[in-house]
Amino acid sequence: MKKTLDDELREAIRLFRIEKKLGKEKITQEEVDFVKELADTKKYPRAEYVVAVMYLNGKELPKNKDTAIEYLDRSSEHASYDIQIKIAYVYHVLGEYKKIKKALQLALNDCNQWF
Repeated sequence: MKKTLDDELREAIRLFRIEKKLGKEKITQEEVDFVKELADTKKYPRAEYVVAVMYLNGKELPKNKDTAIEYLDRSSEHASYDIQIKIAYVYHVLGEYKKIKKALQLALNDCNQWF
């Protein structure tokens, strides 16, 4: 079955809502599975970032810094500037200082194509 633009928009809106809940509200297992599927099968950068945060928090997924960094690295390879800035911040918190510069440079590169 082919996905329509409406299906993709619903998916994106749902992902944004789940991201907004991180650290503030309980996220259901069904929501965790949804985001993990987007990250693992569709390689959505925002979903990869959200999964990384879930692994860092250790609430929705088992706490695992190494797995979180893997997801952050994957997301950083193709994320837009808004996610790159979030990734850079998480790298800062984790002490991954060499990766901060790359994420910020990718964010600037993404912005430069608009301005």
